[in-house]
Amino acid sequence: LKNVFPEGYKDLALFLTVHRYLIAAFFSGYLFVLYAINSTNFSMGNLFSGFIFLCGAVFVLLGIILQERMLNTIGEVYEQSLKMNRELAENQEKLTRNRDHTRNILNSLSSAIIGLDAEGSCTLFNEAAEHLSGISISKALNRHYTQLIPGLSDFDDPIHLAMKGEKITPDNRLEIDVDGACKVFAIYFFPLKTRDREGVVIRLDDITEKTLMERQIIQSEKMM
Repeated sequence: LKNVFPEGYKDLALFLTVHRYLIAAFFSGYLFVLYAINSTNFSMGNLFSGFIFLCGAVFVLLGIILQERMLNTIGEVYEQSLKMNRELAENQEKLTRNRDHTRNILNSLSSAIIGLDAEGSCTLFNEAAEHLSGISISKALNRHYTQLIPGLSDFDDPIHLAMKGEKITPDNRLEIDVDGACKVFAIYFFPLKTRDREGVVIRLDDITEKTLMERQIIQSEKMM
């Protein structure tokens, strides 16, 4: 009870102590009454002992009633605690399912998704970003964005502007060596605002084939 009810434990301990004294008083009064019954002379002492016995009996009865109410209260508190724990477990399970669902959606995207907080530390990293950077998701979290993908540090200005809520033009490109091949990515920066913190979401789309086609068209136009 001391761990469950730290605030009311002192009052409960005091009540139990007083009740023990009352029980002792009851038994003392009972002994006096036995003595008075066996005594041939009735006196004020016998009357006083009977009064002690009566008070002890009344106090013990009140103590039993109070104890019953106390146990009922503890039972109600315990039931409410179990109910709250069940609701908390259900909410936690629902939160876990929603988080897993969101993670599965992000991992199903072909685009690399990177979330940053106001300090530039990674808070979100999907499987496409893991493949692009060669860094596992667990190791990428809480790392600064300059340590994630080569060349991403060249976009300090767009990242900081996006953190301030400004709209960034979608004409940023980044070339990265992936598995021995040069890949071209279009980079998009999206402001991210929560209740008390700011951040940015970075999306990298592979536009290598599109870039090659554009270059071929330009070369063909030059040849013509």
